Amino acid sequence: MTKTPLKLAIFNDGQLPLPSVKGGSVPTLIEMILNENEIHHDFDVDVFSCFDSKARMKAKAYKYSAFYDSRSFRMIRFFTNISFKTKLRLVNLKSVPLPHKFKYIIKNKHYDVVLISGYIRGALTILKKVNCDSLKIVAHHTVTDLLHESSIDGKQIYKYADIITFDSEYAAKYASTGNAEQNKKNYAHQDSIPDLSKYCQNSTKNREDIRGKYKLSSDDFVILFCGRFVEYKGIYELITAFNDISPLYPKIKLLLCGSNTYSGKINNRSLNKLLRMMRDNQNIVLTGFVNYENIYKIYQACDATALVTKIDEAFGMVGIESLAAGKPLITTRTGGIAEYADDTNSFFVRKDNNMVSDIKEAIVYCAEHPNSAAKLGENGRKKVSKYNQENYYKRFREIIFANVK
Repeated sequence: MTKTPLKLAIFNDGQLPLPSVKGGSVPTLIEMILNENEIHHDFDVDVFSCFDSKARMKAKAYKYSAFYDSRSFRMIRFFTNISFKTKLRLVNLKSVPLPHKFKYIIKNKHYDVVLISGYIRGALTILKKVNCDSLKIVAHHTVTDLLHESSIDGKQIYKYADIITFDSEYAAKYASTGNAEQNKKNYAHQDSIPDLSKYCQNSTKNREDIRGKYKLSSDDFVILFCGRFVEYKGIYELITAFNDISPLYPKIKLLLCGSNTYSGKINNRSLNKLLRMMRDNQNIVLTGFVNYENIYKIYQACDATALVTKIDEAFGMVGIESLAAGKPLITTRTGGIAEYADDTNSFFVRKDNNMVSDIKEAIVYCAEHPNSAAKLGENGRKKVSKYNQENYYKRFREIIFANVK
């Protein structure tokens, strides 16, 4: 018996396009679903996103997904961000209009499933207007404390949505409340890597090319920090620790990959603090923003990764990527990180006043015992092998089919 595909509408966040031609973790995750659906055809998909000429070209390759874009979708993101950044409901998010092109389509089509991806602040606008009376989802990087985020009417979102998905078991449990009906709507849908095989390769060429580009020697032991340069990521503690050990261990290098904003643009005020801390330490190398499609090469060029976040990280994709590349983690035992990091693949540091000394100890141990560090990385590679595109799609399909009436 031939199955009938469900009609699925996907609303992106209005900031980065789909298909994912400009990166971004949430668009990348959605593209994984679209790619696997081309194989399995469980859904006929309409994708609503912001305009991008390259995305339009890439969209033509999809057989089971239709893409609708609008230049004005970014304006909706602007208005909803006002409330989020000020933590005040200065804008009635329920009244923020959708682009006219979108409204015409969703008025004349009936969907079985609606997925709102990475756009939690605009969820009510969509949920109240889309033509779907069966299954509605708010998914992917949902605000963990949904009911208490001041700019969002979380109770209304729970009222209109049938499923709320989070990017880790930790986040889903954290969002649980005393309301049993609300809790039944929470699901964990752990993040994954779109092309896991790239990270798992031990490419000598990539290692040599990246090290040559950033003037790193073949015998340097390189610690990687990959992400935004913001205080809660532990970047300042990491640099403090590295500055202390650097004079004694000149062959240990610290590679800082990223920026201090989501867009990749540098905020000069916070960057200046970072640069002051780096002083004249030539063993710290700053790469700037690197496109996601090339990140795996950075991991392959390094020997260990520091993910020393000071908050309860929801999941921490840097950790998954590092272990997939066979690199040990220097990390904190916090939030969703503990779902893949353990004593067989990671060095754990405390988040208290001992954090700097713990980081120093972990870095020195890795450098002085490279074989032991490499063994941890290999253990990690085995553990994260499940975080691939196929399994990510299977979990998505499982959640949907379990709730289809």
